Amino acid sequence: RPLADDPVLLGRQQEIAALKVVGSGVDASQVGTGKTISSGRALAERASTTRRLRAMVVAEGRLLGQWHDELVRGAPGRGLPPLAPNLEVLVIDERRPIAGQIREFDRALANRPGVVLVPNGALDRYPAELQVIPWHLLIADEALRYANPATDAHQALKLVRLNSVADCWLLTATPRCSALL
Repeated sequence: RPLADDPVLLGRQQEIAALKVVGSGVDASQVGTGKTISSGRALAERASTTRRLRAMVVAEGRLLGQWHDELVRGAPGRGLPPLAPNLEVLVIDERRPIAGQIREFDRALANRPGVVLVPNGALDRYPAELQVIPWHLLIADEALRYANPATDAHQALKLVRLNSVADCWLLTATPRCSALL
């Protein structure tokens, strides 16, 4: 129970975040129950216990700014402190070579922990470029888009997950995604 005393997490969020610290799974909690918050706090905990933590969050491009802000700044208007202030964060820019951005970020971090925020379209189109370093953790938001094995999205996530990621968490309000773990 590594996050039992976390001041940010409430109720069941503590249990879910503790699970995200130690393995893979599907967080199919209802909308509005704090999947992003529990994921951010799990990232912070992993960063404090894993040497050179490298994590990737895949989400819709329009949500990457929110992920970044909540990890780094929190949401002061809602009284939410930064979820992972001990992590450096890179938001992938699809206009530049993705593999180069990841390698540059990895080198600049040295032994510090870091998370890369990736638009889900970049995962779909460039899965090989996301495999340039080994990842401790991959968090895929809105995971229902990966449920159908016939889609490019599923195939790309599967490729990255099996070739370069140790643990994977799928976040969804619709629990149909466990085949990817």
